[in-house]
Amino acid sequence: MSFKRIANQDEVLAALDASAWVVTPGERLARAVRLAHGEARQAAGAGVWERPEVMSYHACLDRLYDGAVAAALAGGEAPPKRLARAATEAMWEQAIRSSVVGEALLQPAATAREALRAWDLCSAYRIDQEQISASGEQDAEAFAAWATEFRSRSRAQGALEDARLTDWLATQLRERRLAAPKQAVFAGFDELTPQQRELTESFKAAGSRVQVLAPEESRDAKAVRVLCADPETEIRAAASWARALLDADPSARIGIVVRELRECRGPLSRALDDALCPVRALGATVAPAYDLSLGVALADTPVVHAGLGVLELLRRRLPFELASLLLRTPFLGAAESERSGRASLELKLRERMSETLSLQNFTDFAGSAHLPRLTAMLQGVVRIAAEQRRQLPSAWAEVFRRSLADCGWPGERPLGSDEYQAVTRFRDLLGSLTPLDAVLGPVSLGATLTQLRRQAEESIFQPAAADAPVQVLGLLETAGLRFDHLWVLGLTDTVWPESPRPSAFLPLHLQREHGLPHGSAAAELAFAQRVTERLLQSADHIVASTARQQGDEALRPSPLLIHLPEAAPADLVSADMQAYGRQLQQQSAHATERYTDMRGPALHPGERAEGGTGLIRSQAACAFQAFGWYRLAAAPLGEPSLGPDAKERGKLVHEVLQTLWGELKDHAALTALDVAGRDASVQRHVARALEQRRKEFPDIYTRQLSELEQARLSAALSAWLQEDAARPPFKVVEREAWHNVKLGPLSLETRVDRTDELPDGSRVIFDYKTGEVKLKSWLEVRPDEPQLPVYATAADGNLAGLAFATLKPGKLGYLGLADRDGIAEGVTAYGSYRQQPPGVTDWPGLLQFWRRSLAALAEAYARGEAQVAPKTRQTCERCHLAMLCRVHELDADLADEETDDDA
Repeated sequence: MSFKRIANQDEVLAALDASAWVVTPGERLARAVRLAHGEARQAAGAGVWERPEVMSYHACLDRLYDGAVAAALAGGEAPPKRLARAATEAMWEQAIRSSVVGEALLQPAATAREALRAWDLCSAYRIDQEQISASGEQDAEAFAAWATEFRSRSRAQGALEDARLTDWLATQLRERRLAAPKQAVFAGFDELTPQQRELTESFKAAGSRVQVLAPEESRDAKAVRVLCADPETEIRAAASWARALLDADPSARIGIVVRELRECRGPLSRALDDALCPVRALGATVAPAYDLSLGVALADTPVVHAGLGVLELLRRRLPFELASLLLRTPFLGAAESERSGRASLELKLRERMSETLSLQNFTDFAGSAHLPRLTAMLQGVVRIAAEQRRQLPSAWAEVFRRSLADCGWPGERPLGSDEYQAVTRFRDLLGSLTPLDAVLGPVSLGATLTQLRRQAEESIFQPAAADAPVQVLGLLETAGLRFDHLWVLGLTDTVWPESPRPSAFLPLHLQREHGLPHGSAAAELAFAQRVTERLLQSADHIVASTARQQGDEALRPSPLLIHLPEAAPADLVSADMQAYGRQLQQQSAHATERYTDMRGPALHPGERAEGGTGLIRSQAACAFQAFGWYRLAAAPLGEPSLGPDAKERGKLVHEVLQTLWGELKDHAALTALDVAGRDASVQRHVARALEQRRKEFPDIYTRQLSELEQARLSAALSAWLQEDAARPPFKVVEREAWHNVKLGPLSLETRVDRTDELPDGSRVIFDYKTGEVKLKSWLEVRPDEPQLPVYATAADGNLAGLAFATLKPGKLGYLGLADRDGIAEGVTAYGSYRQQPPGVTDWPGLLQFWRRSLAALAEAYARGEAQVAPKTRQTCERCHLAMLCRVHELDADLADEETDDDA
């Protein structure tokens, strides 16, 4: 076998043939060693073979601990209990909270995590606690006190965390109480910590032959560096390079190394899909040609996210987002059979004004929506939630398992491989609550749920995958691996070497003295040099790339790479390495054609047009918006708000003014009241409207909120009546009146807020507005606010004017046009208005202009016109249909055409 998967492959395989243990820094290298061993056995003609003793360093500690426990029990001794990571962190938090300093901390849990990391460093690099205590630094002294308390608590329980357990295992080996392998090989370590070196010496004392393999040099390695325009171009270049290599040699082993893999996981996945798995864009399920090493937080996997959502129900009050998730997820019981009903219920909940609802409300909604399985599941959770009391974490784990089972988690449909692995990991995580019993004792539901969610968020989930020719890894994961070709991205001078990140709880001079990682600039430089040298020996051909620019920042290559010869990206990727989509279009130009269809089916004769004046507004903004919203029913989803939103407050204004003018009836009655009388009348009508709201929405319109709304709305409407009182005489003849308006081929149902009759018998139509309004768009062929002009088309010859009645605080008043001045302040005579459509100079002409332009919009809608033709860019910013109309792709096509024309 000519290709080598791992460094020092011959030595490692020889050791495995001699039944040695091979210990690696992480599981990725351990997996590569197993694959290399299997390939070697197959090449030798073997059909079956024993599983080799290959394990990560942490798995090695697990193996040694199991052996030590068995040996101790056989000798009648009690071995120390092993503290799980979560239990260790919880014990540190308790130690911190019990201190005087800890009582003043805002985030003791976060402090405990940082202190635990410092404790691990102390154990790994042999920093004595007395040195820390004597440093004279306040944070270090606090840490030393916490460490003393932590040791006392763990000693009382006869337990050891992994940091000190390693030392105990080393003692067991040295004293020959624990059997050691005949041979142990440590492979792929950039550097062993002092604690790890002591463990290897303990192996030797126990009779093992220990070999620590140094990084292997590749004397034929050829490395170049390239500069790309920006990070996106850099990523695309690496993906195209990988595809070109695989096209030339499908058996090639290719590595792509990224310093910050978490930050660019998304763009890198998309680029590799485009280059290596283009059929995925068509929905095909294919095995990926690449393996992205970085996993995601277990809590972020959809199936676990849904499981955590189920457990959040036990808190008995849930935000709308959680209710929405549970109604849409496929990972609950009856999710398929009740899918339609649950979707309808989710839409109904979106109409609520509250962002939260109780578990009992959610259950009642499910029952009223005739969802028997969901109702039964929620009723089960209600019963379990009613039994809440402080209990041990292990008891809460059982409650969580029962709640998940009662809700049918993880669903009815068969799970995919990744989903099954995530479910298994989550169930293991529930089991990890048991070791917390001895540390925490009885705890509340909230504390246990918080602990479980935190563990799920910190637990990285990387599903097992088949061996892929392209491996995408982080910098440290490449240790011990070998490739044919390697591309290293993003090592600029601002990030490599990295800036020091010393531990907050350890004295700086001790961190420098003991060579702690990230403890000083010198340590970072030495580490970066060591890793860079290894990377440049990890393949026969290496490319190190950096971007020239990221946003406004100019970038330069790391000084550790500047010595490499520079190459152009075009030298690495042939010019014909285009995206598959464009390549297929060019190759098949004779067999493809473009057909543009911008028209939907026309309305049938007599077919009702839903939407009222909103339909005309959308047609004016963009024909496709009107078609999508009103013909395809692609209306935007509602979003519950925290209390009454602008729409709800607008409805309240309309209702109060309707009843108020139903009582007053005319200007004379209004002016006959003094200020106190007007205020009393307003307050009475507002109180009546709010009382009705309290009956409909008791959870929203609480006593405190109703009092605030009473004061706010009463003040606003009292001020508005002052504006009405300042007008010449009028009589209110219509309030919230429904009209059928014939507009071209459409018949629209409209509701006019208010119509006043003037002394001469003419009428003025008003539309209440609580937001910003403008008149300019009334005079355009495609008006932004066509509501009042539509009303005008149906009015008879006595229409004197149209106006917005603006009730926005600080901007009370009228804004409108009329056939004469004097109707109200802010209502302008059209003849003197400066911005007139061409040729439209008087009021009758304006009415005729509206009839023609609005009828044209109605006729276009009736014909099915659905062009993606937004009036302005702001039209698209306010529209929710971009994914349906793909206007951004249209912009890109236009840009391409312009570029081609220029060429």
